[in-house]
Amino acid sequence: MMRLADLRTLLADAGYQFVDPAILHPADLFLDVAGEDIRRRIFTTQGINGKPMCLRPDFTLPVCARHLAEGDAHRPASYAYLGPVFRKRAGDEADEFLQAGIEAIGDHAVPSADADAAVFALAAKSVRLAGVTDQAIRLGDVSLFEHMLDSLKLSDVPRRLIRRAFGDHDALTRALDRLRGHDDKAQDVSGGALARIVDDAGQDEAEQVISDLFDLAGLAHTGGRPVADIARRFVEQATLAGGRAISAEQLSLLERFLTISGTPEAAADALEELGKSGSLDLSAPVSAFRRRMEAMAKAGLDLSCMMFSTDFGRRLNYYTGFIFEIYRSDDLSVPVAGGGRYDALLRRMGASDDVPAVGFSLWLDRLDLEGTA
Repeated sequence: MMRLADLRTLLADAGYQFVDPAILHPADLFLDVAGEDIRRRIFTTQGINGKPMCLRPDFTLPVCARHLAEGDAHRPASYAYLGPVFRKRAGDEADEFLQAGIEAIGDHAVPSADADAAVFALAAKSVRLAGVTDQAIRLGDVSLFEHMLDSLKLSDVPRRLIRRAFGDHDALTRALDRLRGHDDKAQDVSGGALARIVDDAGQDEAEQVISDLFDLAGLAHTGGRPVADIARRFVEQATLAGGRAISAEQLSLLERFLTISGTPEAAADALEELGKSGSLDLSAPVSAFRRRMEAMAKAGLDLSCMMFSTDFGRRLNYYTGFIFEIYRSDDLSVPVAGGGRYDALLRRMGASDDVPAVGFSLWLDRLDLEGTA
């Protein structure tokens, strides 16, 4: 059984300074950048001025907001945290639970491969501290996925559709079916006015028409979603109805990519083969992937017990590179730790450009604990 005091010592000795962000935050902080999964699961309220507020569903965004508020976004900083978060969860799991973790932000001097390996190694060590020595590990790479979409030269609609579903196997299956033309809703609008606007004026102008209509109605959010997001969904449906969203060759290569999985070494070999046979420009991300695996091996991690999958993603939209989840080997239903790289997040929150950042979280209610936060 892990004592919380021992976990605090472990993270502090690794060079991370504990911070305690506020529990209540503007809801836009999470609605705008965290993604659909968080939007469905946050607890919201309203301030006296009518501003939407929410209980923090995780620590990464509050820690990043604090980092931005206190100085240069690019300054190196190493944060740790331990405290309650609030998120709607399925089954018997409590909606209020303890979360701990770290965020390493702004250190341009450390190569991303080495930083990724160090953060992952600390996550695995933290889980071992709680007695989970037999771990099952899932790895993924959002940047590799994005490079694949770039190499396929996908247009905006199929790219957004696949990106939105990434990390959810069932949603990804439905997205691929839609791209194949198996979408009754899209067929219903195939001869409608919106489809004609898309054909005549293009996707951007169609989205602007819809956004203008919502603005005239005085709506900024509907059902928790920004109007721009709703406009994109309408245009997406009309574009898919036209049957021109993706070619058969693009779809075949995308499906081949999304089925690659195995040990990191086997997956890297399969990715190189796909790049050659499909004339895809994957050499740079695969080389970066191999450098990260070399750094992890140097950190004493056993790669042979890890499973890498090209379709593995985490349901938070801010990740941009390496991602991982750690499970008990006898229970793959829920992770006990997870994290990854999110270099673009601070720019989306107001920084002038990307800031290197990587971190992880522990779900402490899924571990054997002793003591209080």
